[in-house]
Amino acid sequence: WGVPSMAESSVAQQHDEEVVLSAVRLAMQKAFPIIQETPDVECVRECILAELMDNNLQAPQELQRVLSDVLVGHEDDGIEMEELPSFYQHLSEQLANLNEVDDEGEDLEPGTCCMCERPMPLTFHHTIPRSTHDWYLKHGKTKEELSQGIMICRQCHNAVHTFRDHRELAEHHNTLETIMMIPEIQKFVKWASKQKARAVSANRLG
Repeated sequence: WGVPSMAESSVAQQHDEEVVLSAVRLAMQKAFPIIQETPDVECVRECILAELMDNNLQAPQELQRVLSDVLVGHEDDGIEMEELPSFYQHLSEQLANLNEVDDEGEDLEPGTCCMCERPMPLTFHHTIPRSTHDWYLKHGKTKEELSQGIMICRQCHNAVHTFRDHRELAEHHNTLETIMMIPEIQKFVKWASKQKARAVSANRLG
């Protein structure tokens, strides 16, 4: 047996459960602005996570087909039925973002991640994401400023791009210090720091 190929494994299966759960949480926050933090909502998130880890889902239509039964009946918790299409779209985008980490290609030489502080293969994270560079170049930023970044492991890199979109990262979280101020990042790093360090990456997405 071997590592599943990209075609055989789902997007979710290529990432840590904590990162995927965070993608679900962010999609729900965007689609359901009045959502309540109740045990039922947490149960819904866990059910969605289980479906994502067990099935190769990403397109909004696929998500609707599998997840509709999980989401129905939670209007009192702020999960509004008319907003379900918006949720499927947001979740589809969040899952796609997991495979579009803004880095310098494949994992680099082993080192110490400056977020979780584990010895891991590292990737380069532009603290001002590359997708925003054209806009910033037109508004006074220099190429030198835009080339700044930090060396972090793949898990932490995926988490950064899951918890905040590129515009938020560029405007409000463009240093290690401000990234580490994100509450979800603090929770993730606390979890990640306790996970086994890897001398080589088991998840090369390039």
